Amino acid sequence: VVYVSGEMPRVGWLALVFVVATTWLLAGAFEWGWIWVGGGGLFCFAVALVDRYRAGRQIWIPPMVWPFLLWLVMVGTSVLNPSHVVSAGEGFPVDGNRAAEDEVFQPIAHASWLPSTTHAERTLRYGVVWCGVFGLGMALAMTRWHRGEMRLFVGWLFGNAVVISVVGTWFHFTARGFIYGEVKMEGGVAFGSFHYKNYWVAYAMLTLGGAAGVGHLLWKRSVMLYRNEGVIPVVLLGCWIPVTFVLCESRAGVLLTTLFVGWLVIGGVLALVRTSHKGSQRSGGVLRLVVVILFVIGCVVWLGGREQVNEMWRESRQQMSGEKESGRLVIMRDTVEMAKAKPWFGWGLATFSQVYPLFENAALYIRRNGNDGRLQWQARYFEFAHCDWLQFWAETGAVGWVLLVTTPLWWALHCRRRGKLNVMSHWLNVSCGLVLLLACFEFPFGSEAVSLLFACCLVVGGKYALAEAEGRERLHV
Repeated sequence: VVYVSGEMPRVGWLALVFVVATTWLLAGAFEWGWIWVGGGGLFCFAVALVDRYRAGRQIWIPPMVWPFLLWLVMVGTSVLNPSHVVSAGEGFPVDGNRAAEDEVFQPIAHASWLPSTTHAERTLRYGVVWCGVFGLGMALAMTRWHRGEMRLFVGWLFGNAVVISVVGTWFHFTARGFIYGEVKMEGGVAFGSFHYKNYWVAYAMLTLGGAAGVGHLLWKRSVMLYRNEGVIPVVLLGCWIPVTFVLCESRAGVLLTTLFVGWLVIGGVLALVRTSHKGSQRSGGVLRLVVVILFVIGCVVWLGGREQVNEMWRESRQQMSGEKESGRLVIMRDTVEMAKAKPWFGWGLATFSQVYPLFENAALYIRRNGNDGRLQWQARYFEFAHCDWLQFWAETGAVGWVLLVTTPLWWALHCRRRGKLNVMSHWLNVSCGLVLLLACFEFPFGSEAVSLLFACCLVVGGKYALAEAEGRERLHV
């Protein structure tokens, strides 16, 4: 019997295929990606409902889902209550203000006391995407899992990330700035199937959490059976993923890797201390694990990425010392002003790029040809606020922000209260926490693939804790 074996439930296989396929389909960032993500997630949810009905289990809406349903009502109301009409235009100025590139906004009559949006079509599209994300999460939460099946699920996701890292490395050296060597991305920030490097960082960190959980359990099994149960291969495969963060010159990736590996090393040292009295053969496995992680990551980073690391450190030091003002901090300050203008219901889901130029600091303006052919200072186009938390506030207001985060937070607290603490849930929660930290200065949830995987890791981590408490397992741990 293989330690990560098991016949996964039908919903588990559907979710796995759906997430992996989305990852390879430009991480969901294609023209009809919103239909793919929304339809796929809701299809998984429908299958979970059918399976639950056939199994004779009760179908009901738990209280923790109501906040998200209210959020959907709010978003739907804003789509039916647009505050502006958007049309193509040659110039930026609109009544003395500036609108986004190639778009002109004209205010129209609407119910100001209800949620509204400046761009009904974009709000509708991203509302469908979030339906797919939450639908996938609820489908996994409604399904009965055994622990071996959940280990198999996260193992496949980790294997997929390893393949992406290899493919991304190949194209990094052979066709940098292109996805699959064909799709050109401006600025050379693409990696693998992701059009933005920090989307890859967020996705990879989530899979590394699952790999750390499986590796930790394999090590515990090795200690019990006095033989190698495949810990070292998992570690070696996992080591290459952080190296790709250096290749694509991601400061965020280097920071998260430092935190993750530091957490892993501290855990390994504590385990080494706890097991040292049980014999050198058992404790030696932990020591080898720590040494391999530090040696491989350290050597590859030092030999292959010295220039990138030095440049990233130099730029970060200039920003922290005030020698060079960070454009991200300026955007964040402007986003706060944007949120203050409509603090309760916001400007509308996914409307940041259209509305932000109205609040953009002149320090970010760039010079380019205007309608008359002369150079003039004009607002730049920013699709994201470089802080998902502020952007959610600006787009959906304080009411929408609270409703959106309540359901996943409620789920996490429910699993912590009803479940049993274990290493698998611990490492999945660590990886989710690091992505939430990344969202403070980046926009990981702007990627459909990252949002779907985050939902998977959050739900599977909670389900594993609940299964641990109930003792549902075909294979003795």
